Amino acid sequence: MQMNDVKNGMIQRLDEIEPSIPVYEESSEQGFTGPAFFVSLLSSEQTREAERRYLRSLLFDVQYYPAGPAKKAECSSMADRLYEGLENIEAGTGSGTGLCEALTMRHEVVNDVLHFFISFGIHLIKAGPDETKMNQMVQEGQIKHV
Repeated sequence: MQMNDVKNGMIQRLDEIEPSIPVYEESSEQGFTGPAFFVSLLSSEQTREAERRYLRSLLFDVQYYPAGPAKKAECSSMADRLYEGLENIEAGTGSGTGLCEALTMRHEVVNDVLHFFISFGIHLIKAGPDETKMNQMVQEGQIKHV
């Protein structure tokens, strides 16, 4: 599972939570009108757990731009929905699909825009070197006659 798989899983879940609101990635579109979501990866970190096992932590910012006159109340209401809706997401493709659980979630409203910060942890196993497990074996033996 890759970082973009998690981001795409979040975008898909946002579309399920509120299908009428468009979801954009990374940068703002010129001339857009609210309501709208913007999803961006703020940071990532990888720590080694054991041998070839790693934990990659991803921090996302889901921005919500409200459209109504009561923007702060609309942001607060949307934050409640995001806490519930983004707790678990499906991410990945094919056999690499899995459930990602949010590690931390918090929000703040700045200039009438909701910033919903959410982090996920992905466990990775790096492929080890190809080693020959056993060379050819030659078995010798005799049958003892009594």
